[in-house]
Amino acid sequence: MRVHLSTIGCRLNEAELERWSRDFRARGLELARAPSEADLVVVNTCAVTDEAVRKSRKLVRRAKRANPAAKVIVSGCYSSLDPQRAAAELGADLLVPNPDKDQLVEIVSRRLELPALPVVLGEPAEATLFARGRQRPS
Repeated sequence: MRVHLSTIGCRLNEAELERWSRDFRARGLELARAPSEADLVVVNTCAVTDEAVRKSRKLVRRAKRANPAAKVIVSGCYSSLDPQRAAAELGADLLVPNPDKDQLVEIVSRRLELPALPVVLGEPAEATLFARGRQRPS
């Protein structure tokens, strides 16, 4: 199973993607460079500015268009502002609110019943997979 991770926003969002990357790989999942190559797409959103909200929605919609068969998980500030509205508007398979982000990999694994795969040891770190798209308040 392959997972694609993407974010918009602050350094915290980027650090969370790095941690999720390690946690997903520890569960035996591979990282995908693009949503079109993934079975699971995780988008960490931002809401610090109106532009960040627009970009967050666009990132989720683009992932769904690129791979309609993939499960789409949305987390981050935008998804936490109004979770019901965000879920309906974005068509996410699962929303993980900010207070639960530390357990995102466990929540996704449990709720989506991800298969337990053998861990592949010795994989190089793939931090370069994550695009930097920070937003700043106006």
